[in-house]
Amino acid sequence: MLATHLAPGLVSSPRGATAQPLEMNVTPALKPIKSISGSLYPLPTGRDIETFGARVKSLPGQWKGWDYTAELAGQLGSINVAVPGAGRRRVEQEALAAAVTGGYTWTTAPFTPRLGLEYDFASGDHDPRDGKSGTFENLFPTNHKLYGYMDFWSWRNMHDLRVSAGLRPFKRFQVTLDYHLFWLADAHDFFYPIAGAGRTATSSYGRNPQFDSFVGSELDLEAIYMPRPWFTMRAGYGHFFAGDYIEKSLALVGGARDADWLYIQTTFTF
Repeated sequence: MLATHLAPGLVSSPRGATAQPLEMNVTPALKPIKSISGSLYPLPTGRDIETFGARVKSLPGQWKGWDYTAELAGQLGSINVAVPGAGRRRVEQEALAAAVTGGYTWTTAPFTPRLGLEYDFASGDHDPRDGKSGTFENLFPTNHKLYGYMDFWSWRNMHDLRVSAGLRPFKRFQVTLDYHLFWLADAHDFFYPIAGAGRTATSSYGRNPQFDSFVGSELDLEAIYMPRPWFTMRAGYGHFFAGDYIEKSLALVGGARDADWLYIQTTFTF
């Protein structure tokens, strides 16, 4: 069951901005689902989680080229997780996440340049045996491109600092360049992929508090061209620079190498 309550009329908004409180209850199952025929992804654990939060966003054109967004979410409830040495146990869920973005657009300059800065945080679990889970549950989003176009991350156990730049040489053509710096929020917890369970010892990771929490950085370049309202072309390139955490985690299996990613995409809208 998923219940979402969005009530922007219940709070007063700052001048030139909109504010929205959010409450979400997630109860897929009180017990973990063991198997579904044909499932391609890891199945959810039993959970009963209440997420409370708020979001403030600037209104377009109200800040003379400036824009900002701020989000905060907290979680309470319970979740069924694997406890080292004790099998699966239901533990309390106490987690926090936040995201802050800001930028400036030179609306009257040639190519309409924009510079932006973003910080994303989601808590991790410090002690898997203390009866509490501190790992923020990512709910049901698409994580694609939010934390790097190469999709190594989700909004769990993370610090992500992003610097972005954009140009619009003409109305239907846009170029953006993003640079991300990634750390684990808590090295006692896993390095989580875009979906599913954390990267465990079976993938040469696991919980490694003895390692530096810096996971790496990512550079993303994307160009978007829309020659017609119904036709969009995209091309992008990404490079991931492996950090200390990855290099030490993979040291016993041959080490780590940087990763490259290239894509071309077309979209027809009917």
